[in-house]
Amino acid sequence: MTSWLIVGPPGNLEIGLARRVWGLPPGYDTAMGRIAPGDTVYFYATAPVKGVVGSGVVKGTRRDQLPIWPQEIAQGEARWPMRIEFESVQVIPRDRWGTHRVAIERGRVVLQRALQRLPDALAEKLAEGLRPGFS
Repeated sequence: MTSWLIVGPPGNLEIGLARRVWGLPPGYDTAMGRIAPGDTVYFYATAPVKGVVGSGVVKGTRRDQLPIWPQEIAQGEARWPMRIEFESVQVIPRDRWGTHRVAIERGRVVLQRALQRLPDALAEKLAEGLRPGFS
């Protein structure tokens, strides 16, 4: 199985986690074709949190034009129509994101990318680092 990092602003991440779905803009066709059910996704919240706050298991991928996030609803169309559905989600409680999040060393990943594959060693480190935050 492959591990992936999903990157997004905290507010959008909260919505995606509640709905068990994440959206990507057009142009991620290659990555979407590589994501498979059973893969692990890690959720990275951008500033002010700046860290991984949870994980889940990929259920599937799809295209969907339904607006979910505030920016999409305001525009009346899906800006992020390429959707990743996930299940078996474990997330640090929202009020502890700032204190229990798992930081990623600069240079290990590109945090400006909405989705990227993680090296196995980094995925293992994230899984281990998240455990204390779940309790």
